[in-house]
Parts: sequence; C-alpha cells; structure tokens
Amino acid sequence: MKNFFMRFVAVVLLILGFVTLDGGLNVLGSSLSFQNLTRNLLPSNSDSAPVAESPQLSTPEGEITLNVEDNGYVPSTLKAPAGKVLTLNLITNQTYSCARDFVIPALDYYQLLPDTGTVQVSIPAQEKGSTLFFTCSMGMYTGQIVFE
Repeated sequence: MKNFFMRFVAVVLLILGFVTLDGGLNVLGSSLSFQNLTRNLLPSNSDSAPVAESPQLSTPEGEITLNVEDNGYVPSTLKAPAGKVLTLNLITNQTYSCARDFVIPALDYYQLLPDTGTVQVSIPAQEKGSTLFFTCSMGMYTGQIVFE
C-alpha cells in the first residue's frame, strides 16, 4: 500500500504542476499553453463570424462582442478584420467568476469588469494572420481574436 500511495502522490503532483504551468502560460499570453495549442484541433460551434458578417444584434462595423460568463468567454474564438482599429465590447450579466478579471497580455491590458454592464476595449490594428489571446487573471478561462 505504501508504494502505491507514493506513486499516486507523485502522479498527482505532476498533474498539478502541469495545470499550474498551463495557467501561467495563459496569463502570459503564450500560444504554447495546452488550451491554445488544442483550441484549433477541435472545431468549435462557438466560433463567431467575421465582423462584417456578424449575425449578432446590430453590432456596428469595427466592433466585436464578447460575452463574459461565469464559466468563461462566449464565443472563445472571435474573428476580426486585419489592419483596422476595432472595439471589443465585453458584456457581463451577473458574472461573479474570475472571468471578470479580463487580461490581454500582448496589449498589456487588464480590467476588472463590473458584475453587470458593458466595457469597451480599443484594439489597435493588427496584421493579417495574427492572433491576440485573452484570459482571466488566473489563466483558467481563455480565448482568442483571430485577424483575417
């Protein structure tokens, strides 16, 4: 029993170390985190259409919308036109999780969002094919903006 327990503890420590490392990579905005590496392997139904073709309710051109929920960001992948300044609308509706601590590491942007309301973030023009990763302050919930 002693040998089994020691092996079990070693495996649990390795798993916790990996989860901690992955969260740190997310907070740094690294494309090497497990979530960011696997995001494009499996197709997601939550991907949004490009801004110009967005079916969302009356979103003006040059704006994209991200819903901040207790269990993360919806959609987790946003598509936006390259070479244009755009506005990211962060919408919360009674959100009380760490998803409210919104971070875009590449832009050195951090904002504690209100539990209910809308916050606008100005995103500078990005090159075609580039990706901006966003996350909560703990690295648990992540997403990306892909510029096409």
